[in-house]
Amino acid sequence: MIIPQISAQAAQTPPEALQFLQPLAEIMGPFLSILSWLMGGVFGVYVILLIVRIYYEHRKLKILKEIRNYLIPPQKKNGKNKK
Repeated sequence: MIIPQISAQAAQTPPEALQFLQPLAEIMGPFLSILSWLMGGVFGVYVILLIVRIYYEHRKLKILKEIRNYLIPPQKKNGKNKK
């Protein structure tokens, strides 16, 4: 099996070889924990996608209304219908 071989190789890695990653882990640790808290896992991704989709649908609706008003100008409200 591959997994026991990989874990055996990782166990044989000397700690000196991974010391250069320690400062990077200390810097990125708090950032990643805040990011994971904000995202909230899979549920957070769905919420973010929902917000983005609502935003783009609202923008598309606004553009379509502008096109409609350009092609068919709104009638004046003075009681006279122009045909």
